[in-house]
Amino acid sequence: MVSVSCVAYNHESYIKDAIEGFLLQKTDFPIEIFVHDDASADRTADIIREYEKKYPELITGIYQTVNQYSQGKKPSPEFVWPRCRGKYIAVCDGDDYWTDPYKLQKQVDFLESNPEYGLVYGDVDSFYEKNKKYLKSKNRSLRIATPSGHVFEELLLWGFIPALTVLFRKELWDRFAASEDKKFLDGSLIGDYVLWLKFSQETKFYYMDEVLGVYREIEESMIHSRDAKKRIKMFECQSAIRSYFIGRYGCRSETQAAITTDYNRLLLRERSLMCEHEKAKSNFSNIAGPTFDDYLYLAGSRNILFLFLIRVLIKLKRPWTA
Repeated sequence: MVSVSCVAYNHESYIKDAIEGFLLQKTDFPIEIFVHDDASADRTADIIREYEKKYPELITGIYQTVNQYSQGKKPSPEFVWPRCRGKYIAVCDGDDYWTDPYKLQKQVDFLESNPEYGLVYGDVDSFYEKNKKYLKSKNRSLRIATPSGHVFEELLLWGFIPALTVLFRKELWDRFAASEDKKFLDGSLIGDYVLWLKFSQETKFYYMDEVLGVYREIEESMIHSRDAKKRIKMFECQSAIRSYFIGRYGCRSETQAAITTDYNRLLLRERSLMCEHEKAKSNFSNIAGPTFDDYLYLAGSRNILFLFLIRVLIKLKRPWTA
């Protein structure tokens, strides 16, 4: 009934949590679990093999000797989903994990009873790996929960659907894989976002107002980075995806205006911060020496309000500044 798709890369410290979350599921239907290791340099593959040996009827490992993502290939659509036999596909990366033992059962029950819906998702708690801080959900996903189930324009405005909570009909993927939009997915950095936008044109989405798992925020991941250039690249990728789908399917003029305004604001902020960071680095080799702000920027702070309060509250005289 359900094929679970998990992709991992250098997730030695996390992959056990992901797999245990799959094994935790209580269902009245059979499932299969695919865990794909993209040529990890740590013990991720060894851990997957241990579980595969222990649960051969449930778990199938897929092991790469060359990192496929660096070759421009996306593991899930290229190597995992073509093998899936389930009516539904559930996804969860190797650094996230499920906490609700009835996640799959509840989601399948809903889709079986509501054929007009093709995708169901829920909410997550967050775990910040750097400082080991655990944050309860603030229902961020409610921003794209609509009573009608039609979420295309909401996705354009705010694209956050926690992938680890998603269950969708495999037939949606099969149709997408045979469409011309598949070429756009192959060239995009953010594959999930492309899929959700495409699926939302074909089916209704249902939001379950429940926490189904934990999203682990890892420093210097693809989405979260202290490098402004990488963040700008991500914003530009999101913009390209939105432009592509707006060009194909259209949207309301107010939605288009809001997207443009938001993108310009984010890009201006990131470029400003990048300039400040470059200036700080330059000042360290400048005869005038670095300023207090330079130290803060180099320390990685990107919170403008924080910097302002530090300057005001401390009222620091900067004797080293010429």
